[in-house]
Amino acid sequence: MPRTPEDSGRSFEKRPVDGNEVYVGGPNLLTQLDSEIPDHLQRFAEEAGQNAQTVVYLVRDGELIAAFAMADVIREESFRVVDALHDLGIEVAMLTGDSQDVANAVADELGIDTVFAEVLPEDKDEKVQELQDQETYRVLVCADRFNSSGSCAKRMGSRRLCDWLMG
Repeated sequence: MPRTPEDSGRSFEKRPVDGNEVYVGGPNLLTQLDSEIPDHLQRFAEEAGQNAQTVVYLVRDGELIAAFAMADVIREESFRVVDALHDLGIEVAMLTGDSQDVANAVADELGIDTVFAEVLPEDKDEKVQELQDQETYRVLVCADRFNSSGSCAKRMGSRRLCDWLMG
């Protein structure tokens, strides 16, 4: 779906459909469109968040008409890596664009110590830099995409988790 330059890094898409302006996206979409969430969809979104599900909204011609709940499956190796890091006395933090509710639910399930949620892609480097600047942390970067972790680590002067674990 097409994005405009000012939407880069935002979690929504816009398409014309049968003469209507249709958007699909997360909570940032509703903020950008200044849309109000009806009570029944707000309750749906809150329940989904508590179940580690991300909510995606459908807006047609400025009217919020539907919400969908989706969830990623936590990979088995994620549990092993977090446990291994804890066994080494290493605090584990998660930096994600997901909602606070989803991030907290995932962190609780994995045993992650610190959560930074709702972080836009363009702000992630800055958040890593803040941790490095505290001088109490040595920062290792792990991402859901190999290229993401490598580019972030390179820009931030950190080491990728996979490189660190392998020596």
